[in-house]
Amino acid sequence: MQQILSLGTSSFAALRAADEIYVDKTAMVEKLARRRGKILLIRPRRFGKTLLLSTFESLFRYGLRDFHGLAIEKEWDDRTYSVVRLDFTELKEFGRGEVFRAKLCEKLTAVFGAVGFPGAPENADVMIRLSAWLADLPPMSLVVLVDAYDAPLTRWLDDPLAFEGIRSVLNEFLQVIKANDGCLRFFFMTGATKICSTGLFAEFDGLRDVSFDEEFGTLLGFTEDELLDNFGPYLDRAAEVAGCSKEELLKKLAEQYGGYHFEPTVSQSVLCPWSVLSFLDRPKTKFAFPWLQSDTHPILQMRRFVRHPQLRPDVFLTDKIVRLKDLEAGGDPEEVDLVILLMQAGYLSILETPERENVKLWFPNQEASVGASRQALWALSNGKIRF
Repeated sequence: MQQILSLGTSSFAALRAADEIYVDKTAMVEKLARRRGKILLIRPRRFGKTLLLSTFESLFRYGLRDFHGLAIEKEWDDRTYSVVRLDFTELKEFGRGEVFRAKLCEKLTAVFGAVGFPGAPENADVMIRLSAWLADLPPMSLVVLVDAYDAPLTRWLDDPLAFEGIRSVLNEFLQVIKANDGCLRFFFMTGATKICSTGLFAEFDGLRDVSFDEEFGTLLGFTEDELLDNFGPYLDRAAEVAGCSKEELLKKLAEQYGGYHFEPTVSQSVLCPWSVLSFLDRPKTKFAFPWLQSDTHPILQMRRFVRHPQLRPDVFLTDKIVRLKDLEAGGDPEEVDLVILLMQAGYLSILETPERENVKLWFPNQEASVGASRQALWALSNGKIRF
């Protein structure tokens, strides 16, 4: 029986229980999970960050229960742990600092309460009580997974007061984690951008950013070999619909949805998983742009993008060279280079590394090129042109 496409499934346990196709990334998952540390991964939207967190959650909470037949099965021998998972997209609509803090404290009480945190009495400070509780935990007994840390920040970029309030509260939470990291077996945090991180990670010692590590360049997204190994029947059907060979179809998929390089050696290229799965699910729609039709990156709807001094038509005519350290640093949203912003949003990718310190950025594929052009037209027309 042909396996089902895992389009829209963000729960690893549900995906495996339903026997949906899972492109086996667990060799890299195992390398990361072996480490005792605090790790950050930045990837564009719709690349599978939530599914990755769910994979870590299943591994640490249930061991190998959901990993039968996968690469990690023969390698993993660790025990199970208490796991806390936070999704900051659930808090992004609460804009004022005091409201955001209250909602975050409610969330912390619930998710940490599930693993034993007793909460705080009325009028007591949840953050202080949580810090004290964490301090009493045994060493290496807790796993904390944070999804979309930047979602509330990007939502309120146009409101400086709300933005700074949220950033202050997030920093307070991270300081609680930092002060009690002896209890942590593993801490993993994802986001879609680092441009909001100025002042947020400066004192969060030991956070390792693996976003540009060659070792994990294909952790999210599909390589061509993975497409061939996992989606053979779907590729055959799509090639038949398109009236071309499988080789021609793969070339077209790469042109439309591929070309992403997440490490400066550009030795590993991946395709956007959301677009590929959407196409394979409905090949009669031809080569539409599913990634563009999903949520637009919120930064590109902000006044700060529309008013960016570099926003001119000629920005999109040639490739751009930036310093690798600037790409890795992210920067303040008021000062960040426009091409770095577009790269983190997924519209540009590393094309090559002409020098050790510099990288060349350009559109990875047709979908990203069309998306960047639409965003530019929308911004340059002050929102009068819509698509």
